[in-house]
Amino acid sequence: MALVFALMAVTGCKSTNLNGLGIGGGRDFLLPFESGKYWILSQGYGTDPNYSGTHKDYGFLYGNDTYALDFTRGGCGAYGQPVLPIMDGTVLQLGPVGTSGDQGYGNNILVAHDDGYVSRYGHLSEIYVSEGDHVSQTDAIGAVGDTGFCLGTACPDHPGTHLHLAVYQNEEATETLPLSGTYMSVGCWYNREGKEDCGSDPGTYASEEDYSGSSHNDNEDDYNNSDDNSDNGYDFNVSYAGVSPEHGTADQTEFIWLAAVEADSEPSATLYIYNEEDDQTYDFEMEMTKGDSPYVFTYQKSLRDPADYEYWITVDYKDTDTTVYGDVEVNHEEDDLPTLGSFSLSPRNGEANETEFEFRTTVYSDDEPDVTLKILNPNDGVLYDFEMDVDDHGDHFKAEYEKTLRDPDTYVYFMEAENNDTVNNGIILTVDVD
Repeated sequence: MALVFALMAVTGCKSTNLNGLGIGGGRDFLLPFESGKYWILSQGYGTDPNYSGTHKDYGFLYGNDTYALDFTRGGCGAYGQPVLPIMDGTVLQLGPVGTSGDQGYGNNILVAHDDGYVSRYGHLSEIYVSEGDHVSQTDAIGAVGDTGFCLGTACPDHPGTHLHLAVYQNEEATETLPLSGTYMSVGCWYNREGKEDCGSDPGTYASEEDYSGSSHNDNEDDYNNSDDNSDNGYDFNVSYAGVSPEHGTADQTEFIWLAAVEADSEPSATLYIYNEEDDQTYDFEMEMTKGDSPYVFTYQKSLRDPADYEYWITVDYKDTDTTVYGDVEVNHEEDDLPTLGSFSLSPRNGEANETEFEFRTTVYSDDEPDVTLKILNPNDGVLYDFEMDVDDHGDHFKAEYEKTLRDPDTYVYFMEAENNDTVNNGIILTVDVD
């Protein structure tokens, strides 16, 4: 539970340094928001003598908020934004449930992780997962909101909007920090890459996140390029850019690069791949798979040499551009690479939150593969993973998955099969949702 006050000029806030309060490294906790935006730490640990807040031990299981943190954005900017788990895990419990203390969290999610860790995400406006779901650090599990006990005046339509984050280990409260490798101070702004700004809101930027969770952009001007776009008066934002899978087999794996772009007119996108084996950079014009905002660009190809490739995607819009960086690992040839055959979707289109779509594919593989349905929702800029059910049919395997789709839009999807560390994709497909 927490009390969130109106965000006034951040430069006038007292910054309470929390360095030294978190445990040391060794954990891969990430800030629970998508790359591309900054979030202010509005409330810190209840143990901090320099800061008076509402976080305390409420006396029930996973109710000790001694080391909980609150995050928000200016005005109503936080409301409805995707919430991502701080590390991979399994959904343990959804709320509100149980005691009156639990009710204070409003819509909330408990996620169980390795090494006895459990994390709580409170005050959500929406929950996108079910108990027992496996979730990764790149999955949106819910949306920021103001359910439960929230007070504040910064957002009149949704007073007190913020995310309440708490972490436990072996059922005991534990220090949440570091997140994204960073210790944090109340009143400062942070992004998923661990950058800090203790002045005013730095604004949005082109997402740097790839599947390794690391940044490959050493150019600070490029990093802040989307701020320059807003200064020019352009409605232009790269909400997603990345590659799937993150590793593969030379000459065999069909890698897929994707970019989702919010713009008020048609942009273009170019994929650049640097091959260290021949010291050459190759460029490929990406295909526009979805032709309205948010625009989606894709490109599919194999890579020739076993090596670590660097890639970057440059989106051009009017007289400006934004570049997002990443890398991909290519291994030696393997004999048991899975191959995806026929694909089907039933029905071909439908209604948001109502139609139950059934996705199917055929996979040829020496051993039973793990098959994942990958769906890019251009509205929130997230590539979602869903583990498909696999059945053995003798000389091939069949995989299927049923689900509804949340937003009226055109979704881009594909299937990915993995067998003994060899990974391959099927073709890129779309589905329209009204």
